[in-house]
Amino acid sequence: MTNPLAGLSMAFNQFGTVASSPYLPTDQQLEGASGVSFRTPRFKRARDITGPLKLYLVASTSAPDTNWHAKVIDVAPGGKQSVITEGSLRASHRALNKKRSTRLRPYHPHTSRAAVPAGRFVPYEIEIWPTAYRVKAGHRLLLRVTSTDLPTHLPGWIRLNKANLAATTVQVDRPAINRVRLKGSYLLVPYS
Repeated sequence: MTNPLAGLSMAFNQFGTVASSPYLPTDQQLEGASGVSFRTPRFKRARDITGPLKLYLVASTSAPDTNWHAKVIDVAPGGKQSVITEGSLRASHRALNKKRSTRLRPYHPHTSRAAVPAGRFVPYEIEIWPTAYRVKAGHRLLLRVTSTDLPTHLPGWIRLNKANLAATTVQVDRPAINRVRLKGSYLLVPYS
């Protein structure tokens, strides 16, 4: 469960930032309580991660809709956590275009919303942005899954009224209990 009022930490990344400030910590340790985290053992030798990654997530929510945000993080021996790459998916936009999807890159057309069955475990295929990154020996990977990514992504959605921009509305997700099922969930990481 995520508590947006508990504070945030973010890195300067491909999404940019809402303000350029030296006061936003880039060490992701502050985010530890903001979701569920999974760690690999320490790498005995350096490994190169190249290309896209995919999270296959089996999860449930008590809300009519939610966001899934996944960050792949490099954890140094001293504990510092640095984001390598990330991905996100709106639960109701989980429909896939099978012809355009590949093993590591699910393609979501985002052309329609599918109801999210409250309290039932549903599979989600989440693309994690491609990267080229060397994980040093002694470091480990951490996957953190949350339902919020403030301030980069709003916890909800915007209904744009093109005919009357003043009538545009923002719907914030209501608080929910989100659960991740370990059985069946996995992260595909191409490394050498």
